[in-house]
Order: sequence, then structure tokens, then C-alpha cells
Amino acid sequence: MNFNIIKLDAFILNGIYREFSKEEIPDIFPFWESLDMNGMIEKLEKINDFKAINGFLGACLKQVPSEKLRYLVSVASTTAHPDFTSVEIPASDWVAFDVPHTEEKNVTAEILKAFDYIYQVWFKENPYKPLPIADLEYYQLGEQDGPGGLLIKIYIPVEAI
Repeated sequence: MNFNIIKLDAFILNGIYREFSKEEIPDIFPFWESLDMNGMIEKLEKINDFKAINGFLGACLKQVPSEKLRYLVSVASTTAHPDFTSVEIPASDWVAFDVPHTEEKNVTAEILKAFDYIYQVWFKENPYKPLPIADLEYYQLGEQDGPGGLLIKIYIPVEAI
């Protein structure tokens, strides 16, 4: 899996928050679809002004330990927006992974497979540890049906060990 280590300035995630149990993980994709159908995705796109990450983000929030997956369908912004849940993300180093992607119906399975590889293999083989901030699934803004389809990345904040 291809990856890069990058530095990102502080930014704010603005989005729609929901918690999922392990059994409810398959409900994440329908959650995105419902937000697209009710116009919330379009509203989020309009406030995406943090140019270093220009796209939609599925954020797995880790600042507070929880039994459930604390998930935010979001965009990165330079300011908090009152219509959305806002989470401050501090400046840090991030490892950005390209996620191999084939079909839209397999997005959840591909993301889970990538996270499994990252946490079970990559962190054991590389001199970094994840920081308890947020793991981000990145989905490119704009046309997504061209060659190669949807561009997906996973961003994880890290610290060298």
C-alpha cells in the first residue's frame, strides 16, 4: 500500500456526527447516502476551505475513548460552522495511505481491509505510532467516475518513535 508522511497545519472538521457499534459498521455507507439525499453533503462541500485536504472526510474521532465508533461525515475548514458538529484537529504529522478501490459497493469492505493492514502490519513495521486524534477516510471532491473511479485515502496522525 502506497503511503506518504506529511505535515498538516491545524484545521477544523465540520460535519454530521453519529455513533456506530461494531455491528452497525455496515450502516456507515447508508449514512453517507442519506446525507447526500437530504442535501447535507452539498452544504458541507461549500464550507471545505482547508485546501490541504480538499474533499469529504469520514472521521473516526479518537480524542475520547469510547466503546462505539464516533464518526463524523465532514470536511476540513479553517473555522467552525454553527450548523455542524465541529472538532478541532491540531497540527501534526500524518501518514496518508492510498486505498486500492474497485467498486462503489465495496467501499466499506475496502476501507476496513486498509485499516486492518495499517494497524496490524504497517505500524508494526514502521517507526511511528498513531496519535489519539482522528483517523480520516478521504474522498475526493468533484468528478469521481473517471479512470480509476473514486480516489480514497486514509490519513492517520502519527508520532515518530
